[in-house]
Amino acid sequence: MAFRIIYRRRLVDLCLEGLGVGIRSGGLLLASAAMIGASGLLLSGLLRRYTELDLAALVSSMIGGGLLTTAMLGLNAAVLRLHLSAGVVAAATIGLAIAGVGLWLKPRPSLPPLDVRAVGFLFGLVLLGLLNLSFASETALPPHFDSMLHFSLVTDLLAPERVPIAANTVADLFAGYYHLGFHGMAAWILSLSGGFTPISLAVLGQLLQTALLACVYLLVYLAVRDARAALGAFVLAAIGWSMPAYASNWAKYPALLGLAVFATGAGVAIVALNARGARRYGLSVVVGLMAIGAGLVHTRTLFLFAAFAFSVWLAHCLYTLLDSPTVFVRRILPIGVILGTLLAALLIPYPGYLDPVQRSLATLVEGQGLVSTLLVLGLAPFAYRAHRRAAVTAMLFAITIMVLQLLPPDGSYPFPLVDEPMAKMVLFVPMSCLGGLGLAGLASSIRSATYPSTVRSIFAGIIVCLGVAYLARSLAVRDYAPGECCLMAHEDDLTIALAASSRLSPESLTLVPGVAGEDAGPRPIDGGAWLFPLARRRTMVGRADADLRSSAEHARLCAEGVTHLYVGGSPLSYSRTLLDLAPDEYAPVEVLPGAAVYAIIGCGPPG
Repeated sequence: MAFRIIYRRRLVDLCLEGLGVGIRSGGLLLASAAMIGASGLLLSGLLRRYTELDLAALVSSMIGGGLLTTAMLGLNAAVLRLHLSAGVVAAATIGLAIAGVGLWLKPRPSLPPLDVRAVGFLFGLVLLGLLNLSFASETALPPHFDSMLHFSLVTDLLAPERVPIAANTVADLFAGYYHLGFHGMAAWILSLSGGFTPISLAVLGQLLQTALLACVYLLVYLAVRDARAALGAFVLAAIGWSMPAYASNWAKYPALLGLAVFATGAGVAIVALNARGARRYGLSVVVGLMAIGAGLVHTRTLFLFAAFAFSVWLAHCLYTLLDSPTVFVRRILPIGVILGTLLAALLIPYPGYLDPVQRSLATLVEGQGLVSTLLVLGLAPFAYRAHRRAAVTAMLFAITIMVLQLLPPDGSYPFPLVDEPMAKMVLFVPMSCLGGLGLAGLASSIRSATYPSTVRSIFAGIIVCLGVAYLARSLAVRDYAPGECCLMAHEDDLTIALAASSRLSPESLTLVPGVAGEDAGPRPIDGGAWLFPLARRRTMVGRADADLRSSAEHARLCAEGVTHLYVGGSPLSYSRTLLDLAPDEYAPVEVLPGAAVYAIIGCGPPG
């Protein structure tokens, strides 16, 4: 799961690269900040009526609430097939800002103070945003084959009057649902920014990745009212494990948005549980709406809400029962033994049943994750001591996510309830929350220790030095370049794709190399698949290991109507050298150092 390392870059260089991406995408960044900030005033204005928020939590609630509101607006526009214009979106933004300001003016318009922790959070958010944006500086097109579908859907939503590239009519929303909340949000923001290129998706994905980290801060803060714990969780979520950063390589933009909304909704749910009377009912309605919205953003987010609710309930039960050792020994322990025995008996017929769980857990110890996981485990006793119920909830949530991967046994899509990629993406949330709670517990233990003040100061200094060393190491071992696993297209692929509309006829059919997918048909492995979404030239995915020089394979391609072959920069792509050795069957149409298109000749008349 580790990022590829091309060359070791300094932190300053990465920030400058990210700043360059931000300047080039200035319109997109400004539109995102305006739309999300305006719509985020609604949730933040509502929350501050029910609970006290520090400045960092206030900013986080605006981010999480703004993401959900923007996604729902975009989704409604998609369902109604509305043509989005900059004027309409700007008017909606102004209207949301006015409504949000109205909530802010009551009951009190004051802002929380700008303390040291808030400054640290805001500085960290900006720094991480620049580092994440540096990812897009090395991509000509977004990574992974999912990006092509994302691009097609957003393109269709921006111009619903055109012939669609992807199947996204209202009927198709239910027949082939593909988490359109993200695409609606992207279309809404891009309508305001005034331009859309494929790289805009990668920039939006990096912004979502940064926003998710802020939402983790909000979750922990609302759970324990401890800014130290929230800030520790924020830092661990940012640099502790390969997720959520690696999700950008998979183009899991809908999942990143869903996780951000989930973390925000889970925090609001905790506030609702602690409220009383009409306040509880009002906040419960808000949480229900957020859960529904998160489900529309990404369907599996609903199961995350269910897992979180179950973990909170079970932690409450254990918190109550553990105070009575007799009840624990007589009731809880026997039930646990019985359930464990039944689970073991069920797993005996399925020797590979736990493989997804093992692969998911492996992400916690890969790369920089090993040190972070050991750190969290070492801090777990302090987390339990300082915030017992929250710590138990975090541990139970991680366990529940693993169990949901096994339900139902041998099910097909949309089961298991939480698939392996989602489990890998979400595990960092409970781990970072537990680590943040542990850091706050450790600080409290040092402060309350009975040792002399000199000893406590020395011990605190050692802890600070270790923390700085961990922070420096985590930043040093991570490379923010896109991973080789999913970087399909490069600059030459983009050049060919943009020129394909003039070089290839509308009737052409280009064969793109691919490999067999685990749960679907063959998947493309290089940038040729971008010919259709960028130039609307038909493509077909074929086996990358096909023997193109054989007469049988040439005849088969001719019979299937294939007119061209695409040779990309992937090591598994077709061999340009072998095609050049068959000049009577394949002729170069466009050749660049990193990509090429060959015409299939010698097919003869049809029939």
